[in-house]
Amino acid sequence: MGNGKVLGRLAMIAWELGRYDEAKRLIEENLVIQRALGNQVGIGDMFSTLGWIALTQGQLEQAEELAQECTARYREIGDQARIAKGLRDLAAPKLFLGQFSQACSLLEKSAAIFTDLGGGGDLVFTNILLGAKVPIRTVCPGTISGRIRS
Repeated sequence: MGNGKVLGRLAMIAWELGRYDEAKRLIEENLVIQRALGNQVGIGDMFSTLGWIALTQGQLEQAEELAQECTARYREIGDQARIAKGLRDLAAPKLFLGQFSQACSLLEKSAAIFTDLGGGGDLVFTNILLGAKVPIRTVCPGTISGRIRS
């Protein structure tokens, strides 16, 4: 297992334990490795994880910036599943900022891509975010049901 994967796993453990500064430090170390390797997927993944850490700490503007960066990386390489994840990453801080219409639009795009790719756990998580705030249901009625393929 490479150093990047080890750092990533350690960061996830730190995050789950609420050690956000440690998780951030480990992901930033991993980002340096991914950049040195020229691994655009890995770079995007590190920006995504840093964004969720920022979101967890209430740093909404930083979370949004990191999500924009990760989504741009995923678009560069054309990875549809990761683009859908990036759109979901972009939507999360918008939910907390009260930008429900923008969040809904991003989540709808994310859900459409995941649906085209066959659904799965990522689609379920996207739909959970769609239903996370009561006001979003009025902006996006009927978005939670009917998305998961049997």
